Amino acid sequence: MTKHLLIFIFVSLFFSKVNAAEPKSLVVPVLFTIENGNYDLSYVVVKKNGVALFTKTGEKNMKLKLEYGNEYLLCFGKEGYITKQILFNTSLPEGIDTNALEPYKIGVRIFKQYEGVNIVIYNQPVGFIHFIPEDEGFGYDTDYTKSILSELEATENILIQKSKEEKKKQENDALDKKKEVKKESEKKEIIPEVKIELVQDSTSSDVEKGNQIKEVVKNDSLPIKKAKVGEGEEQPVTNLGIGDGEDQKGKVSMDSGEDKIQQHLYVASGEEPIEEKNSVLPEVETITREIVEKNRKITEVEVYFEEKKSIIRKVVYNWGGVYYYNIDNKTISEDQFYSIIKNSKRR
Repeated sequence: MTKHLLIFIFVSLFFSKVNAAEPKSLVVPVLFTIENGNYDLSYVVVKKNGVALFTKTGEKNMKLKLEYGNEYLLCFGKEGYITKQILFNTSLPEGIDTNALEPYKIGVRIFKQYEGVNIVIYNQPVGFIHFIPEDEGFGYDTDYTKSILSELEATENILIQKSKEEKKKQENDALDKKKEVKKESEKKEIIPEVKIELVQDSTSSDVEKGNQIKEVVKNDSLPIKKAKVGEGEEQPVTNLGIGDGEDQKGKVSMDSGEDKIQQHLYVASGEEPIEEKNSVLPEVETITREIVEKNRKITEVEVYFEEKKSIIRKVVYNWGGVYYYNIDNKTISEDQFYSIIKNSKRR
């Protein structure tokens, strides 16, 4: 008698442990997508049998646990977006082994609320999920889906189109802004182009004309004055701020082992000269010109490569900025500037 009682108790304890090991909740992985937006202020509200159970902060991948034998309403939303609801009934027929039930994954995508789009369809759940005996698992109720499918698809298509248009506009706006920033950046780096024109003195002989070639700097930003040439003739001359438009020739010579270039540039007050540049250079003859503008001073230096004359420039702004430009009018370093002078092949 005692032996049979012990066997009965053992068997009862065994089945109790098996039943205790059975899952009490269905695992529901969720892929949550917010069209044209991030997850800030997004949320998921879970209601159990009509009563709010908890609210979870929205994120792309979530995992919900729904106890068997209840009806849940899952509400997915975000400020400024539509709210989508899914009805989920976890009731099971008798005799179902919950260990055999796999997690049921769902995907939810929400859109912005666009003006003029009727979203009344979202006042009801967009899907109803429950246990389907013939499938031996959970699935969407096809009858429920069919009842709202046409209206749901029509609204969803409009929202998708609106979303695409918005995304395209955002991309175009970003591209326009990028172009504008680039344009402003390039505008700051450009200096006015300075053109050199050779003008001969009409009163000189042919031999003298070859020796008396004058250089005139054309620049809309420079003041122009008239200089008398011969009788009753006037010749335009650019006011360069050194002499009266005459070429200024400076010779680089050795001084205590260091070569110097005289930079005929002055600060805004016109009183104190900018510090001279000391550089080790071969003895070459250079022609320099100073162009005085409202907010800066430009020093031009003639350089020769393969007997071709070119111009390099040093630009000093009143606010203190100093920039160097090569023969292609591109910015270079101070060392590169003086290296070009060093390597110049003067005829």
